[in-house]
Amino acid sequence: MKQSFFKKILIAVICSTLLPISLYSQNNDGEGIGLWTSIGAEKKIAKGFNADMEVEYRMRDNFDHTDRWTVGAGLSYRLYRNKDKTFSVKADLGYKYMNVWNAEERSDKDLYVHPDFEDYTFQEYNIDEAYNITKHRAYVSLSASYELGRFKFGLRERYQMTYNDKKQVMEHKYRYTESESAEEGETIVSGENDNIPGCVVRESEPEWKDAKTSNVFRSRFSIDYDIPNFKINPYCSVELFNNLNKNFALNKTRYIIGGEYTYKKVHSFKLYYQYQDQKSDDDPNSSVIGFNYKFEF
Repeated sequence: MKQSFFKKILIAVICSTLLPISLYSQNNDGEGIGLWTSIGAEKKIAKGFNADMEVEYRMRDNFDHTDRWTVGAGLSYRLYRNKDKTFSVKADLGYKYMNVWNAEERSDKDLYVHPDFEDYTFQEYNIDEAYNITKHRAYVSLSASYELGRFKFGLRERYQMTYNDKKQVMEHKYRYTESESAEEGETIVSGENDNIPGCVVRESEPEWKDAKTSNVFRSRFSIDYDIPNFKINPYCSVELFNNLNKNFALNKTRYIIGGEYTYKKVHSFKLYYQYQDQKSDDDPNSSVIGFNYKFEF
């Protein structure tokens, strides 16, 4: 009876993971669903000390574009564990090298109003071409976990600093001119409109994206459940991202629900669904299907 009940829970977890794919195809208020995958390895190097490495690849816009790829490494140390091994505290630090894809960006400028035809207006704008940028991230964390029956509760507090390299990108400026010819360095992209003199011209020139550093404090609370006589265990988590560059303002909230399968205590597979609630109007909310594999030795 109990095993049947737990199987129903697992089916609910799987449905919760896969259902957003169909929902997103019908009602997409973000940039399409994404895919996050990672392969990692963890090695015990001394009592309480572990070293790990991970390679990550992400896709976005319904799997149409690469979002980023990452290579990272870290160290962890168990600070405390009680005698019955139900409560432990761990500290860790690490570094990640990231190559991130940035989509084409449009920014509106002045609204042009023709002096002789006031009903004719043109929204002038700039477009930055899509580009890849290198990021370097360092982090330090303090985690605690507590087991109560078949439940496991976790809390992780993490500080991360991310440095964006300086990058040169091509910027295109679209303006309206009352002249019917383009000046040096400009290209005509549309001619006269309804006998209104003038044309839209494009001026292209390289622009430097300045290097910058962001500081974020992340707080994650998680719950795992060990289903009796079953190899797949459900879990869920919620994580807050606070921007230290903006007086600890909440930047985004990340919700995850998934299942984990462990094979021979050394192979770990995770399948999950993630919803990210962005607090900035410039960044859309996003849904992600994720798959992780880790080998422990």
